Order: sequence, then structure tokens, then C-alpha cells
Amino acid sequence: MTPRLKIVLSVGALALALMLAIPAWLSEHDDRTRLETMLKAQNETIAKLDAQMNQRDQQTAQLVQQIQQMAAKVRTPTQAVQALPSVVDLPKPIYIDIPKDKEGKPLPDAPSSVVIPKESVVPLFQELAKCKQQATELDGCQATVADLKAKSATLQSERDQAVAVVRGGTFWTRVKRNAKWLAIGAAIGAAAARR
Repeated sequence: MTPRLKIVLSVGALALALMLAIPAWLSEHDDRTRLETMLKAQNETIAKLDAQMNQRDQQTAQLVQQIQQMAAKVRTPTQAVQALPSVVDLPKPIYIDIPKDKEGKPLPDAPSSVVIPKESVVPLFQELAKCKQQATELDGCQATVADLKAKSATLQSERDQAVAVVRGGTFWTRVKRNAKWLAIGAAIGAAAARR
């Protein structure tokens, strides 16, 4: 085999290898570009959702803190009766009935009682039932949030692994793959050079 023929065969083998490799590289490049665009859009959406959730969490925390501070100040039945209108709307207010003497002065040692006007009993019950329902729903939501956070972490890990695979895998995976193709190219070149 003449040296000129060896060169022609080597160039032909190289051209064939390039003809096979370039479309694969272009396809992989297009896939990578689409993936990066998709990931960018997803990351922007996630960032917006996180910002909205953080803002809502801060507002909720402020309201909860205000309610807790108000509740901490209530120590006596009288204070509780006075604070009730700030947490529940009733047609007629609940009040404390303090026994009085004939002159209308409160009797200090006489037992007092809390009076719930009959018009306020049903609305008070409905408000308490609503609170119980919301507490039950809140427990369910908190469990769902915990599950979603765990699932989100798993999905993010899976996404990171998929991105690594699309980008060609880990560094060592890419080195092994490139070495394999280099060896195949060298074998084709060596075979072509022998002829």
C-alpha cells in the first residue's frame, strides 16, 4: 500500500468519523440548549414562588404574633370578655353579671357569671366550629407542606442528576467516553494505515 493511499484512507476514516460525530454533537448541543432554557424558566418560576411564599409567611407571622400578644395579656374572665369582640363578631356582646346590693353597688364576695345573650350563642358556636375546621385543615396543610418539601428535595436531586447526564455526566464519565472514542478513532486510523 502506497503512502498516498494510506493518507487518503486515513483522511477518509477521519471524514467518516466527523460525519458521524458532528450530527450527534449538534443534536446534543440543541438538547443542552433546550434544557438550559427550560431550567432557567423553571428557576425563575421557583424564585417568584419562593418570594411570594416568603412574603405570605411574613404577613402570617406578624398576624399570629399580634394575636399571641393579645392572648397573652388576657388573664382574667373580665379581660377575656372585654377582648372577645376583637376576635369574634357577635350580635350582642358577652358580659359578666356581677350581683349588686340594693343600692346598685357590686357585692365583692358574691359569685359572678358570664352571660352569653341567646342571640349570640349560635354565632359563637359557628365561629368556634369554623376555628375547629380551620385548625383541622391547617394540620392537613402542614402535613402536605412537609411532604411537598421532601418530594421537592427528591425531585431537585433527580433533576440535578438528569442535568449532569444531559451535560455529559460527571467529569470522569466524560473522560472515559472521550477516551473510548479516541481509542475507536485510533483503531480505525491504524486499520486504515495498514492497508
